[in-house]
Amino acid sequence: MRTIEEIKEDYNLFIDIQINKYLKTVDRTKFRDEQEATLVLRRIFYTYNATVADEHLKLTNLKREAKEKWFESIEIDFDDSIDNETSDSESIDQDNLHFILEHFHERFPFLPEDSIIAFPFVGPALEAYGLPAERFHTLLRGEDECTEIEEDLLIWAFELTLTVMESIFEESRKRKEKAFKEALSIAMEEFDKEDALEIVNNIALGIKEFEKEFGVPNSKDKKKK
Repeated sequence: MRTIEEIKEDYNLFIDIQINKYLKTVDRTKFRDEQEATLVLRRIFYTYNATVADEHLKLTNLKREAKEKWFESIEIDFDDSIDNETSDSESIDQDNLHFILEHFHERFPFLPEDSIIAFPFVGPALEAYGLPAERFHTLLRGEDECTEIEEDLLIWAFELTLTVMESIFEESRKRKEKAFKEALSIAMEEFDKEDALEIVNNIALGIKEFEKEFGVPNSKDKKKK
């Protein structure tokens, strides 16, 4: 099993390569605003999970140079919709963005080691529990420390989101069903069955809508190539 440092090194390398590819396409050296950064990162995180994360043998055995070529070869459709969806909000510094990504586990050391890949889709779980997005981003930027209650909440929300993601990306029907039941069980630790099912479905819907909207390849698509 790979260590947390090896996992962090791989997804940080992938993120860096894909951010640089995107910025070259728009002829800029940094993101225009936080909304643009969020949209780009959602695509990058989703693509990593859908096309890279389950390639365990390659991730374990390839040298860094080979990984760089592999990651560089993966194309993400950064189309004009990003320009259309972004606003004129305050510009985000790219170095600050990298700092947040690289220090995600320092900010939240209590979270599972692969939790960063759930970052773009954890919103419904946090919202259901009542943690405002503004507060979460304050914690993410390191401007304040998590309370004990917030730590418990974040552990629950990320575990739930990761399990929902597993239920979607698993190819085996049996494992899909098992992961879905596990996700529902996690949600029911905090909510009754009806509300828990709604939260699980909202997380799944966000992932599926994102996949449909941006056409991110899934594991089945990879095997056809």
